[in-house]
This record gives sequence, C-alpha cells and structure tokens, in this order.
Amino acid sequence: METHTNEDEYLFGLVGMGFEDSQETNTKPFIMELIDQGILEEPIFTIWLDPEAALETNGGYLTYGSEDDVHCGPVTGYQNFVHPSLYAFMVRSVIA
Repeated sequence: METHTNEDEYLFGLVGMGFEDSQETNTKPFIMELIDQGILEEPIFTIWLDPEAALETNGGYLTYGSEDDVHCGPVTGYQNFVHPSLYAFMVRSVIA
C-alpha cells in the first residue's frame, strides 16, 4: 500500500504492522500496543485491496481489531504466516 505524504515523497507499507524486534529497539509496534492494552475488540486485522485501484486512488482498507464487514464477504479465511517475523502467507489461487 502506498501513502502520499507530500509531492515528492511516498511511503510504502502499513503503519504500525511491524513485528517486535527487541534486539534492535525498545519499542513495540502500534498494533501490539493496542492488543496488549485491550483496545482492540479482537487481536486481528483485516486487509481489503481494491481490485480497481489506480496509483492515485485509495488502494484498499486496513481494519484493526475486527473483520471489515463493509468490504469483505461473509466467508473469512485465516492463514498462518510462513515466517514468524514476516506478514507472508501462502496463496492457493488468484482469480482475475
């Protein structure tokens, strides 16, 4: 995902979604703080990517603490990460 911050600078990624790396810093990622403080309804997040999005438009939505009832359908799937410190998971198929 891309966030436009000014005319010449772009940030790629999801803010606050990093994993803890206690060897590098003494801080917790934003989402881990929300989970630890009980602020989120559930310790999950939902990502919806707009298949019609262009670079100049909103590419999707990130929902912290619950499922996205507006953009996502009634069938929810959960996947384990393929590596304990990366948001990477196996994709079985893609339909265009």
